[in-house]
Amino acid sequence: MPSYSNYVFKRFQVLLGLAALAVAMQRPAKAEPKNDGDAELQKESMRLMRRSYGDKLPDIPVVDQHGNHIRLFSDLIKDKAVILSFFYTDCKDACPLTNSKLTQMRKELKNSFGRSIQILSISVDADSDTPEKVARYARMQAIESSDPDMPEWKFLTGNAAEILKVRETIGLVSNDVTRSTDIKPSTHGNVLVVGNQATGRWTLLSAIGPMEQNMERIKRIAGWTQEVRYEDHRKSVMDARVASSGAATLQAPASVVAPSLKSEIPVLGKISGDLQGSERLGRGVLLSEVKSKVTVLSHLYTVCPHGSKAVIEAMRSLNDEFGTHPDFHQVSMSASTERDTPEYFRTYAEVIGVGAKAPWWFMTVERAKLNVFTTQQLGLKPSLLIPEEERLNVFDLYENDLRLVLLDRQGQVRGRYQVFHPDSEVGASAAEALRRDVRQLLKESEVATQNTLKTASIRP
Repeated sequence: MPSYSNYVFKRFQVLLGLAALAVAMQRPAKAEPKNDGDAELQKESMRLMRRSYGDKLPDIPVVDQHGNHIRLFSDLIKDKAVILSFFYTDCKDACPLTNSKLTQMRKELKNSFGRSIQILSISVDADSDTPEKVARYARMQAIESSDPDMPEWKFLTGNAAEILKVRETIGLVSNDVTRSTDIKPSTHGNVLVVGNQATGRWTLLSAIGPMEQNMERIKRIAGWTQEVRYEDHRKSVMDARVASSGAATLQAPASVVAPSLKSEIPVLGKISGDLQGSERLGRGVLLSEVKSKVTVLSHLYTVCPHGSKAVIEAMRSLNDEFGTHPDFHQVSMSASTERDTPEYFRTYAEVIGVGAKAPWWFMTVERAKLNVFTTQQLGLKPSLLIPEEERLNVFDLYENDLRLVLLDRQGQVRGRYQVFHPDSEVGASAAEALRRDVRQLLKESEVATQNTLKTASIRP
């Protein structure tokens, strides 16, 4: 458990223990919501825990409500976004309240996450809670665990001692004087563990905290893309702009331009300015040098643990297919920093297998100029400064729009492709659409070149 959260957990555990002792003297079968402890937890909930937190979760065998035997970490948590909760079937108060809140969250998360986030409820009384009893419990509370548009809400049980180790790792069971109280099922409280192991962000929330606040924090912590992580922030900004302008409606730009299935590729804009920077070999370059080529451009964020990897994979695939074509070029753009220098990108390109002669620039640009170019010329969303408590490392400062932009030989924007998407099928579809459109533009380029040669050959 990260050291900075020990104080929060200790205080939370003591509050839980005192409340549980009072409850146990009167109604031992009920688990009460712990308002004071949850309020304390809620205040600290945006303290970010890193990927190492998720790495420490034991990969214990568990059984779901259908009797399926699976592993907790490797099957359900690794590379996924999850919400973990704890329950036991004889719980009469805290668990039904938590489940009610999760049901409400699940309906709202469907719009933002779709199939990219899953709820896992783990029994803290595994000796009593068999898979059959857990399944009956879910049905009795009218919990619809299956939804074709979301991963199944899983209710899990298993070995009681191993599940206790999970709770210990999370920090809900201490090794001090409160331990004898912490391990009782009735003191598990309303804690939600929210995380995305692929991006490395984890935190704790109180299920009975303000719903609007919880939803925003779940998106900020577990969200895969800028669109999801800053969805509520964007809405509040747009609402403020509407209020200040007096306009009836003001729509935010669409997050994804759906790839066209038509043979005609739309024109979305035209480049009217230039961009200057340094290439990985140390040479100063201008984007206008490749203006007569079919060009794919993207942000490059080398410390990004998820999105930039998908972007680089898509561009490497394009380089493999079109890298020998004389009219094809790619540009990965990064804001100049002490880390992101031409020398650094020379090594980076070698590591990912991009040779020095490949038609692919790794271009460092002054941040202010890069922001103006990508927003005003390419039509991408502005980079957003990540709050300090949510940064994964000292270089993790900005959240960038990771869509790939396709330019034709006339400098016209012909598409923006979200190859990184929480739904892998959507990302794969965007990557395929980009390859198809590049192929078509290059074919048009070849036809245009042939026509030019024919015209020149018939001149007297």
